[in-house]
Amino acid sequence: MSSFKDKTAPMTPSVTLLDAMLAWDSAHWRYALNINNLADKTYISVCLGRGDCWYVARRSVVASATYRF
Repeated sequence: MSSFKDKTAPMTPSVTLLDAMLAWDSAHWRYALNINNLADKTYISVCLGRGDCWYVARRSVVASATYRF
């Protein structure tokens, strides 16, 4: 399916991505680990009719610690 229903845009194939989240809560703290594009797949995510195409973001990992008052 082409992007934004633009019939002139190149077709981009469907892709399945895997994201993951792990979190631990205590009385006042929350620790979390978020991973996007876990398999680190490289593919073109969207194309416009004029020929501009973009790759999807590579794997990203974000760790956080949050304190609740």
